[in-house]
Amino acid sequence: MKLKPLILAQLGAILIAFCLSACGLLREPLATPQPTSVVQVSADQVAQAMDDDRFYATYGKTTLLIQGTVAAIDPQPQHFVLTLATSGSTQVLCDLGNKTAAIKAGDSVTVRSADPENDVARQDAGVLIHNCTIP
Repeated sequence: MKLKPLILAQLGAILIAFCLSACGLLREPLATPQPTSVVQVSADQVAQAMDDDRFYATYGKTTLLIQGTVAAIDPQPQHFVLTLATSGSTQVLCDLGNKTAAIKAGDSVTVRSADPENDVARQDAGVLIHNCTIP
């Protein structure tokens, strides 16, 4: 009589294993990350795109390399901020975080924004780019 509970336990284990494997077959495959395109732009192009309300649609899913001339430096604690010169009233500000750079006003620079969709914010008179790096 002990044989019947043993057979039921084995059948139960087989049924559970079958159900778990079937669930794995029905699961959708994970999405493959798409490569990000690298776009070289000027500080004027970034400012104009934000003014025209097309920045995120145009550059949101790219890696930006922004070229410009340093107009000002604001070395705040934990926030080394570069202001890039533009021809209009909208400024482009790049927050390098706690990474200082041997840069002075008037220098030509290229800054990198790896995730503009999440790191770029509109401000009253400017575009603030968090997590900027100098490649």
